[in-house]
Amino acid sequence: MLQFSAHLGRRFSGLPFEARFAAAKAAGFGAVEYPSPYAVGIDYFDECARKQGLAVAQITAPAGDAGKGDKGFACFSFRVDDFRASIRKGLAAANLLDCPSLLVRAGILREDDTRGDLRSDYIDNMRWAAEQCALAEVKLLIEPASEKVVPGYFLNDMALAISVLNELNSDAVGLLFNVYQAHLMGTDPVKFVKDHYDLIRHFHVADHPGRNQPGTGSIDFKSIFSVLESRSFAGWIGCDYSARPEADDTLEWYRSILQT
Repeated sequence: MLQFSAHLGRRFSGLPFEARFAAAKAAGFGAVEYPSPYAVGIDYFDECARKQGLAVAQITAPAGDAGKGDKGFACFSFRVDDFRASIRKGLAAANLLDCPSLLVRAGILREDDTRGDLRSDYIDNMRWAAEQCALAEVKLLIEPASEKVVPGYFLNDMALAISVLNELNSDAVGLLFNVYQAHLMGTDPVKFVKDHYDLIRHFHVADHPGRNQPGTGSIDFKSIFSVLESRSFAGWIGCDYSARPEADDTLEWYRSILQT
């Protein structure tokens, strides 16, 4: 049986924050995830999850000031101090929350930057982060993002992500495979999962178009889930979608997909 996690930035976002945990539990989720538990307080986040008997599947290392255009700083050598501080803070939070995975944002290119120029800096920073994560027994995750969603993002291509993982060559690092983002990048999600299953540690699912629950769009989720079930995928599948208003908030869509 696959395991599903509610991404609280999208799921139940209309509720007060603590109420989202109870809603996730009632809907049948076994875990929650959230990119920035620091904003609400790690102890409070932990208390909310424990009260509902929910695991914490994944969090993100602090990624800077979004109001100033930050979305991580892993690709910048001149921000190495900020980067290392974010990893330390993220790992401390992951350990308190008993969270197995820490996502690290790569950063947004500046006007004169090229990915080729920044690649070695990114690799150096991520290699250091991988060493810290290995010591903390937390998986380091990278997640490519489409230009359509995050313009100028350094890690904007699935092939680039694969080459980075191959170069790092560390068991401590894996891929957060965002099915919706991959589809926007022109990747066939089913083929990618079959070809690169061993690189994937965590999933985010949402259908296209609309970024709603699987089964509402054109992505072949039945085949994706069939591959995962056949391989006994033991990680978490993060539900990073906004449910259509007429849909219920449970995982009934998953059962419906399996029955089609």
